[in-house]
Amino acid sequence: MDYLEFIARVTSHIPDKGQVMVRYYGLYANAHRGKVTRRRV
Repeated sequence: MDYLEFIARVTSHIPDKGQVMVRYYGLYANAHRGKVTRRRV
């Protein structure tokens, strides 16, 4: 793999401007943490 192909592959993972990314999923999601907090109280 030459350096131009490597750069193309790396930059394909950079999101477009304004694109929303999923940061937390599953147990780390805000919705899940809110459910756990309500059960404890």
